[in-house]
Amino acid sequence: VPTTALVILAAVAAALWAGLLAADPAGSFATFISQSKASTVPTRRPPPPSTTARPTTTTSGTTTRATTTAAPRVTPAPPVSHVTPAATAAQPTTSSITTADSHRVASAKSPTVADALGFAPLAPGKHRLAVIVPFRDGCTKHNQGSGRTANLQEFVPAMHAFLTQQNLDFRIIVVEQPQRGLFNKGLLMNIGFLAAREHFDYFVFNDVDMIPIEPSNTHGYPGRLPVHMDIAWSGNGFRTMLPNSAGGALMFTREQFEAVNGYSVSYWGWGLEDDDIFYRIKGVFGGLARLDESVGRYRSLFHPRVMGLDELPVHKQRKAELARLITLANAEDSSALVATVNANGLKQVQYSVSAASRRDLYDHIAMDFVYPAPPSDDC
Repeated sequence: VPTTALVILAAVAAALWAGLLAADPAGSFATFISQSKASTVPTRRPPPPSTTARPTTTTSGTTTRATTTAAPRVTPAPPVSHVTPAATAAQPTTSSITTADSHRVASAKSPTVADALGFAPLAPGKHRLAVIVPFRDGCTKHNQGSGRTANLQEFVPAMHAFLTQQNLDFRIIVVEQPQRGLFNKGLLMNIGFLAAREHFDYFVFNDVDMIPIEPSNTHGYPGRLPVHMDIAWSGNGFRTMLPNSAGGALMFTREQFEAVNGYSVSYWGWGLEDDDIFYRIKGVFGGLARLDESVGRYRSLFHPRVMGLDELPVHKQRKAELARLITLANAEDSSALVATVNANGLKQVQYSVSAASRRDLYDHIAMDFVYPAPPSDDC
């Protein structure tokens, strides 16, 4: 019986094979295995590796190098209230800039920050104001960095409406430091100036938590001296600010800011950069102008505060540096102060930008790299 079954099965198999060959004269079934190894039928290819542009800065100039790394194709969620201009929608804008050439195109594929933000050339005989706002909302124990996003969301529409009523040609430029290392407000204000100086002829460096409230504070083009604008603010009961400080809101022409070499880049953490700029102005110009108390009134915005920052070692170290600058500013011979100022500030800044974009009512510059490099934080 087993032998008979095998014979029957062999006969059935032979019949099936003959039927398949008759139905497949080209012999494709017979060569299935070889075809599967060398098929010309298009197949789905895996996603290509992502390309990430990593800006780098060199001492002799600026370059932008693109490195390719394998990564899954994941589209990140856009930032809150982010508006990408049509001109830069195809790819992120990445620029590398130094003080030696702040407006140079870093590479053929990388426009300048000014190009990305759509800054128009400044017409002869016209004035244009740039409001520079240093920003970071960070979880740090070394500066008052908490709650700043809420401040920014309140500041921008209020400031934009205020300046629009003044009938000014202006832009609000927010410069954001990455979430690593200690915050440096003076450094960010210098960077905002460098990004905008070719297209604006005067600047207001404004804290994100200070909003002008008096219509008589016109923000017009200043005279021969820089102007301290934030004279009294609501959080201080509208009492006059400290006489030897110039914080909150400070106005310069382009030439005035360059004459003092901008802000010091030494003040990491909280405070003292506003005192430093006062003595820079005093040493170079002999003093500054201040708005009248009835005009320079500002509304201060709430944010959580960290107590005891003036007792930190990093703060005490910078306080000693400020004391040396005060001594130089009070000397009859200003040459030593000028030399000190020129060695620490605008001319010493190097940085690269990870993104520059137009947003609702303001421009945003996100830093990728800054020099001097920030000290570490325990955040």
